[in-house]
Amino acid sequence: MANKSIKQRLQAMTDRRDSGQHKFLLDAILVDLAAHLTPVKASIVDYTAGRAEIAKLVTDYTAGRAEIVKGIADYTAGRAEIVKDIADYAAGRAEVVKLVTDYTAGRAELVKVIADYAAGRAEVVKLVTDLTAARTALVNARVALTNMSLADGGIAIATAKAKIKTVATINHVIAGVFYTKGATDDFWVLTGFDCTNGQFNKCLLCIDASAAMQIVVGTEGASAGAVVLGAIPAAYSVVGMVLVNVTGTGDFTGGTTELDDGTVVPNAVYTDLSFHPDTFAAPAAITAVNPAAVTGVAPAAVTAVAPAAITAVNPAAVTASGPAAVTAVAPAAVTSVDPGSLTLVE
Repeated sequence: MANKSIKQRLQAMTDRRDSGQHKFLLDAILVDLAAHLTPVKASIVDYTAGRAEIAKLVTDYTAGRAEIVKGIADYTAGRAEIVKDIADYAAGRAEVVKLVTDYTAGRAELVKVIADYAAGRAEVVKLVTDLTAARTALVNARVALTNMSLADGGIAIATAKAKIKTVATINHVIAGVFYTKGATDDFWVLTGFDCTNGQFNKCLLCIDASAAMQIVVGTEGASAGAVVLGAIPAAYSVVGMVLVNVTGTGDFTGGTTELDDGTVVPNAVYTDLSFHPDTFAAPAAITAVNPAAVTGVAPAAVTAVAPAAITAVNPAAVTASGPAAVTAVAPAAVTSVDPGSLTLVE
């Protein structure tokens, strides 16, 4: 009985010892756990702050992606219109090519027409020249028939030997009206009728409606045939002509040099006329000829047509816009730290 009591006391003592040890061990575990929980709490705070920023970043990304989707839609619509533009351009260009072909063919015919016209015009120019010459001859003939002498006046050197006289009455017509001029000495004064030594010249002797003398001076030449007579006067009757050919010394000066001067030797020749000597001169031969046959023809019908109406339109207004400003920021610096080593021991 006594031994049992001792054993019980020993066991009770052992139990108390173990209970104290267990309590000590539990306290140590709690201390270690508390030391580890503090950084875990800090880590959770850091994680929570970082997760909030990540959430903002995801929101920013989602908004930006939506704008990108809109931008792609805008691009797709614009590209479709560009494709239509290219198709319209290709169709229009094909018609332009046809138009160039038509123009080239038409131009070739136009060149032929111009050549035909130029050839025809050259002949028309010649014809105008021929007609002008013929008209001049007709005008001269008309003047001669209405302004002419009807009687020989006996043209001769006058008493004043630098002048010319008539020795008979001259009946003449001016513009169809009859006039009479009696024989007159020293009638024509030859002032202005000059001739260079060795040359020929002619002077028409005329009477106007007032019975006054008039002269028409020619242009001297190397021969009598080379002298160009003055134009037929419209209001004069041509009744005679004097020709000089200076073969002496010095020149002949009309109105001063005597017509039988022995030094100048004008060799004067007097001719009674009814009208201007060139009145019925044959006009020059006709130079115009029929132009060559026309080579130009009407060009082929135009093949180009107006291209189809433009189908492309301005694309819709751009709907995409810059996404909102980024709201996410770098999370705060990590505040958690590694917990210390466990101190728990058996």
